[in-house]
Amino acid sequence: MKATFEVLRARDDGWIFQLKIGGHQVVLHSNTYRTLAGCLNGVESCREHSPYDRFYGRGEDQVRFTFHVMASNNRIIGLGCVSASAAEREIAIGLVKRCVQDARTLIARTGDEKK
Repeated sequence: MKATFEVLRARDDGWIFQLKIGGHQVVLHSNTYRTLAGCLNGVESCREHSPYDRFYGRGEDQVRFTFHVMASNNRIIGLGCVSASAAEREIAIGLVKRCVQDARTLIARTGDEKK
């Protein structure tokens, strides 16, 4: 399945990335980075850590199931989509693990593509 890291300008004048699967479904997004370079570093950190289960945190409350990806320093680099069940959350994590390495990076402001 094709995946793309889209790097976008945030509303507060920073930068965010989101990982889209199949061209439209956002399965992971970042917090805001101050610079484009910082955001691109976040994408690379996500590529490095996402394939390994030990870098995932999982959470849940009464109605939703969440996950996040952490770097080796335990800082959160990506927030996963909210799921209605633990099984759906695990499917989303599996998609991230499988697709992140081959995902292209598209900088929305310029249309530049990085690999």
